[in-house]
Amino acid sequence: IDAPQGFKRSFRRAGAAPAARPAPRRRALDTTTSTAPSSRACDRELLARRISLYPVPSRAAVTSGESRLPDWMGAGFDYFRRLRLAGFEIPDEAVMPGMLGGPAAAIEVYPYSAFAALLGGLPPKKTTRAGQRIRVLTLRRAGLDWDEYFDHDSLDALAAALTAWRFVQGRATPLGDPREGLIWLPVPRAEVRDTYTPL
Repeated sequence: IDAPQGFKRSFRRAGAAPAARPAPRRRALDTTTSTAPSSRACDRELLARRISLYPVPSRAAVTSGESRLPDWMGAGFDYFRRLRLAGFEIPDEAVMPGMLGGPAAAIEVYPYSAFAALLGGLPPKKTTRAGQRIRVLTLRRAGLDWDEYFDHDSLDALAAALTAWRFVQGRATPLGDPREGLIWLPVPRAEVRDTYTPL
């Protein structure tokens, strides 16, 4: 699912003082200036690698009215909730994908990060001709075959499908803390770079 599983969660150690409440963020984060300590662990790991994203606001910020939960994020929360009720599990890194008798899995993906991981660098914007071209070539090199129709949304859907397929093969890598949600990349851990720069 190309949407977050839920809100950032707080994990306090016994005796630790409560963290200061962060200021709300309302736009995509600039990875050159922020590591977003108030974001989920998976979001922080992407930001540390210079992969920009839309931060998930905290439940407290949404409840207080300081921040708004975008409709598409709320839809993601709902999809994951419904899938859990239907018996799907949110896997952690230790899971053995495709294990006989194992529960079905629902994973969180982020197509932009999938393309960055596959390319080893940040692709041009997906709405540009260069951005679409490099995404098509990347998916073809990864072995995907489709009816040749594409727009930026269908290319994102194909990247999500590739990530899920690589997860089943045991060739995907999660980022984050499984207690609040992992984002999966369609490459083995050895291929995940510490930083990604524009191509």
